[in-house]
Amino acid sequence: MLFSTLTLSGCFNLAPVRDVRDSPIAVPRNVERSEAVVRDGIVRGLTAKGWSIEGESGPTLIASVTGGGHWAKVRIDYTAHAFSITYQDSSPGLRYDGESVHRRYNHWVHLLERAIRKQLANARPDAAPPADTTAPPPAPAADAVPPPPPTAEAVPAPPPATGAPQ
Repeated sequence: MLFSTLTLSGCFNLAPVRDVRDSPIAVPRNVERSEAVVRDGIVRGLTAKGWSIEGESGPTLIASVTGGGHWAKVRIDYTAHAFSITYQDSSPGLRYDGESVHRRYNHWVHLLERAIRKQLANARPDAAPPADTTAPPPAPAADAVPPPPPTAEAVPAPPPATGAPQ
């Protein structure tokens, strides 16, 4: 009887994996939506809830959290308009089976989603750099005068010959 009670109580801690799919972004009206603003909100949310960023490639972050002897890893994909949080891996104690996982994992993801939403709702216009910071410098005007060539004074003298006393 005790064995069946323990086995059943363990099953009650499992639930379908909670993934967040294409959750719309909400930012203040004075903040322009951009991937940089969304990334900043995600990073702040991760930090606020004790998650660590393990990797980043384009608009994708891999993050993990540890607690109560367990750990979990998620993938966070984002655009200027939405973000997703997807299960990646977890410790054996969270009993992931392809469809279900310990409720603790779902709780962590729920708290992370709320923290990200809070950070995005409180985003400031100066919180992230402009989205396009790689623009080339403007070309010189067609009628611009080129700079003068370097003078002989600007050319450094050759180094002394090696082995010669100085």
